[in-house]
Amino acid sequence: MSKLRTGLLLSLSLALPGLAAAQGFNLGKIIKDSLSSASCEKYKRWVASVPGAAANASVGRGGSDVVLSLVAEPVFSQAFGKSYRELTQSDFRAAASSLAECRRGGTLTPTEMQLTQQVWNEHMQVTLLRQQEALQAQRAELEGIRQELAALRPVEEDYARLDGLKARGDAAIRRGRTSIASGRVASADGGSVLGDLAAFEKEVEATRQRVGVPVETQRVQAAVAAAEGSAGLQVLTGHLDRLRRSSLPATVVQGLRESLNKRITELAAGVAQQERQAIHPPRADLADLAAHAASVRDFDNRNSRALNLAPPLAELQRALRAERQPLLAGAASEVARQVRGLREPEQISQLVARYFLADELQAGPGAELKRMADQRAELLKRLSTDVAMFGAQPEHADLLAGTSQTGPAPTRCDQLAADPDDPGRIAPGVSDDDMNVAAAVQSCREAVKAEPRSGRLQFQLGRALLEDKKPQDAVAQFRRAAELQYPAAYFYLSEAYKSGMEGLPRNDKQASQYAKLAEKGGYGSGMSSSHPVFAEADYEDANMMQAVYYGNSSLLGDNGLYNFNYLVAQAQLLANECRSFKLSEVEGYRTAFVRGVIPGTTDGMARMGFEHMKNIATTLADAIRNPRSMVDNGAARQRVENAGMYGTRDLAQMWSGIGGCQAPQAKRYVKNLRHYLSRVGA
Repeated sequence: MSKLRTGLLLSLSLALPGLAAAQGFNLGKIIKDSLSSASCEKYKRWVASVPGAAANASVGRGGSDVVLSLVAEPVFSQAFGKSYRELTQSDFRAAASSLAECRRGGTLTPTEMQLTQQVWNEHMQVTLLRQQEALQAQRAELEGIRQELAALRPVEEDYARLDGLKARGDAAIRRGRTSIASGRVASADGGSVLGDLAAFEKEVEATRQRVGVPVETQRVQAAVAAAEGSAGLQVLTGHLDRLRRSSLPATVVQGLRESLNKRITELAAGVAQQERQAIHPPRADLADLAAHAASVRDFDNRNSRALNLAPPLAELQRALRAERQPLLAGAASEVARQVRGLREPEQISQLVARYFLADELQAGPGAELKRMADQRAELLKRLSTDVAMFGAQPEHADLLAGTSQTGPAPTRCDQLAADPDDPGRIAPGVSDDDMNVAAAVQSCREAVKAEPRSGRLQFQLGRALLEDKKPQDAVAQFRRAAELQYPAAYFYLSEAYKSGMEGLPRNDKQASQYAKLAEKGGYGSGMSSSHPVFAEADYEDANMMQAVYYGNSSLLGDNGLYNFNYLVAQAQLLANECRSFKLSEVEGYRTAFVRGVIPGTTDGMARMGFEHMKNIATTLADAIRNPRSMVDNGAARQRVENAGMYGTRDLAQMWSGIGGCQAPQAKRYVKNLRHYLSRVGA
């Protein structure tokens, strides 16, 4: 408010009090309204002094760039006669009063009102001053970095500093961003957080072009001039990789890449010739093949970057591999022989990699060798686990020699045509009525073609043909299986001679001879001399029985509590019925197991501890494994509770087929069971 206007109002108030009263005027209200209007106008001019503030302000918790620009110098002192830092409590109270009048009069827009109240809130003074100091410090730091950027020269050491300066500037801007709200408009002094970032990035790119272009050009020119041989190719391709990641202008990068590619092409033919002279064609002996493989790997490593850029090198790479192809079949056979003699899985992979390149193991003889080597390594790992859990098994030597038939993978022929009564089957078996005849015949023909020396598959093909109403063909297959000494085939030939099947005359003597061979081989009542058959239909848990009998850890389930409960119940039964275990020994297994699960359990609490552990651990473990429903969890828990009953039933089922406690099969089972329980309780 001007001095003239103030004086005029004062004179009127002194000279005309009577007139004012006579006419009903409220002179005090007139003066107050005039003063309030002047304050509101001042607030408007103050907000308008920050470009874009009224239109773009975003006043949030903790302030904004706009608010900080309003309290910055000289904006604030020009508007109110003192700096924001110098404001006193009375200043804030006076402002609050005038702002209330501005609100009632509707003089300020909502945005102007919001900004003004934010600044003139005395509780915000400390926060805004602290934020203002942080922003000033950030801008001062950024200004120092800009000066360093401007001082960089187009030389290697300065170019190497550029990325570090950029990182420092970005970090300074990020710190400024976290200290205030994101700025969206320019402040009174021409800056904002986002504005600072954009301006800084432009300066960095300008500096990169000013400093980087000449430096990169000099680098490439020097590399092109000095490049020779394979080492030179590596250097040139390294420059290509760096330019691919470069932020230099595309036109500059393109020109440098063309220069590098031209020199790479010039060098490639000579390098390929040098490499060809250094790598002699391989000979048939394994030692030379291994040396050649090492040379080819070195070639690939030396020229890995240039192979896609230099056709002569790519052609030589193909030629080196083509020279090896005729030797791979013989090498694979010899390496396979060596693999069969190894006993450590790690040695197998090292041996194969010594003679074969990685891509040679993807197809042809190399792929067959790798498959065999992987199977061998897995077998060795499994046998190592088996020995640790069950001790050495009679089949281990045969498995290592590749002659054991106790664990081959079932074929589709096994799944569709195995005889449920055949002790040599490796699948559950299919009854005559349930057989899918057409699928069984087809799959068994394919299986026999792949393994013509398998008596099991020859027999199963005969059985499928018999169900296909082709008795003559079936008998021919049974004869082939009998030549391979397969017991089930003897039995079927016995039946054929006994009934006079089509193509065979009835011959009781021949039928009797084949029946005895079948019985001796385990098909029929003579099964006590063979391994027991663990058919799933006959056992509660056939896998557990096989796991112990054959010492095959891969057949064990993943629920250790169920396994222990199942097997310790069998030990209890063997202690009672066969005296194969002592009762104290079985109790010792229980106690040791409980101590391992519940540390600190005493002997007197062993039994109670085991039951408590079952109730808690079973529920938790099965709930984690199977969280679908409480019904499923309850069923899993019930299975663990029933494990002991399952174990005793299954052991009794095995006894019925092997002749009781003194049978060799029973003694083998006891030995493996004791080894397993001892290990678990250790």
